[in-house]
Amino acid sequence: MDDVENEEGIRCVAAPGFDHEGAVVASVSLSGPEYRVPPERLEDLGKQVSEAALTLSRRIGYRYNVHDLKEESRERALSSKTALDLHNR
Repeated sequence: MDDVENEEGIRCVAAPGFDHEGAVVASVSLSGPEYRVPPERLEDLGKQVSEAALTLSRRIGYRYNVHDLKEESRERALSSKTALDLHNR
C-alpha cells in the first residue's frame, strides 16, 4: 500500500502474483487520486486486488499453500503480508 507516500495526492494498493513454483513473477495494482481512494476504502480495495492477483496466479499455474514451498520460497512469500494472505487461501 502507498498512502500518498510516493506521489502527492495518489494512493495505491498492490498484490503479488505467483508462478507454478510459488515465486513472485507479477503484480496487480490499483492507483487513484486520494479523493477517489480514501483511507476507509483501502482494506476493501486491497482485498479486491488480492483476489485479482490470486486469480492471475492460478491462471499461470500457482497451486501452492505457503507450507508446501521450499524454505527459500517460503521466506520470500512471508516477507509480504499480502503474499502470506494469498498463499494461505
